[in-house]
Amino acid sequence: LKRSVVLMPDEAFRNIREQLESLVGWQTLESFSVKAWKKTRQRRRSATATNLAVFLELAKLGEVEIAQNEVFSPILVKKHN
Repeated sequence: LKRSVVLMPDEAFRNIREQLESLVGWQTLESFSVKAWKKTRQRRRSATATNLAVFLELAKLGEVEIAQNEVFSPILVKKHN
């Protein structure tokens, strides 16, 4: 079996925590993907799915807010004040 390339939640969580420290205002979900995870379609999709799962957990904890202005528009994230 061929091994899939998947961004692990703990790696995404560390990256997102670091970026949240300097976050000002709303940013797109995609802006939190590390450059190495943007190289191929499979890696981009994995990073997007994992980052979304991490942000949903952070929203549940009250640490971030998530918004989407309309169906299929970019998902926006900001640090909870």
